[in-house]
Amino acid sequence: MVGDHWSGGRGPHTLTDATRLPQSARIASGRRPNWLPDCSADRKAVRRMMRPYLGKRVVDLMSAGTACVVFAPLAAGIALATWFEDGGPPLFLQTRVGHQRRPFTVFKFRTMRDQQVTCVGRWLRQTGLDELPQFINVWRGEMSVVGPRPLTAGDIQRLGWAHQDQDWRFAVRPGITGLSQLLAGRSVRYSRRLERLYLRRQSLSFDLRLIALSVAVSLVGKRLVRRWLRHTITLPQGPAGRDLSPAAWSLLPYRSPRRPAWRGKHPA
Repeated sequence: MVGDHWSGGRGPHTLTDATRLPQSARIASGRRPNWLPDCSADRKAVRRMMRPYLGKRVVDLMSAGTACVVFAPLAAGIALATWFEDGGPPLFLQTRVGHQRRPFTVFKFRTMRDQQVTCVGRWLRQTGLDELPQFINVWRGEMSVVGPRPLTAGDIQRLGWAHQDQDWRFAVRPGITGLSQLLAGRSVRYSRRLERLYLRRQSLSFDLRLIALSVAVSLVGKRLVRRWLRHTITLPQGPAGRDLSPAAWSLLPYRSPRRPAWRGKHPA
C-alpha cells in the first residue's frame, strides 16, 4: 500500500539549462520540452491549456450514475465469483495520486492472491472489468470517466512525473479509461505523449469515442480491439509518426493545426 502522503522531486531547472539539450534528451531527463511552458513561471498558462472542456463533470456524473445502475448485477456477480474462488475480499484498495497531486483511495476488483493472478482476475484484466468499482471514485469527484491513468507515488517517481514541470499532467482528474489505458504505452516517452495529446485535444466527442472503445474492450477483450486499431489508419509522416502508433492516431480528433501530414488518402 502506498503511503497517504507523498512529496518529492528535484529543484526546478532554469530555462537556460533546459534549452541546452535536444528535446529528446530533455524529455528523457525529465526537463521541460519546447512545447511545454515553464510551470514555475507560468502555471496559469498550463492550466488554461490543459483544463477540461465545459460540462465534463456533468458527463462524468451522468456516466457514473448510468454505469452504477446498468452494471450493478454484473458487479455483484464478479464480487461473488471472486469471493467463491479463494474466500478473499472482492475489492482491492490502493492509494493513487490524483488532481493537483492529491492522494485518494482507488477502488478495483481484486485480481491477485498471494502474488498470483486468479482465474477470475485474469478474465477481469482481459476485459478491463476490474476497474468497474472506480465509478465510485468518479461519483465522489476523485476521478473522471476519461483522463490520464491514475498513478501511485512510486509510479510517479519511477516514470519521471515528480518534477514540477510535469504538473500539467495533474491539472485534471485521472480517468478510468483514456489513451494510455487503451493503448498501453510502449515506453515512458510514448505514454507521456499520449497523456499530453489527450489533455490538449480533450472534447466531448473525443471522450465518447474513447468510452465506446472501452465498452468494446469489455465485450471482446483488449487484444482484439488494439489489433483492430492498428489496421485502421496509415502511419503519419515526421517525428510524431515515429512516436505514436497507428492506433493512437486513429483515436485523435482531426482539428489540430500541428497534426502532421498523412500518406495517401486522408482517413474518413
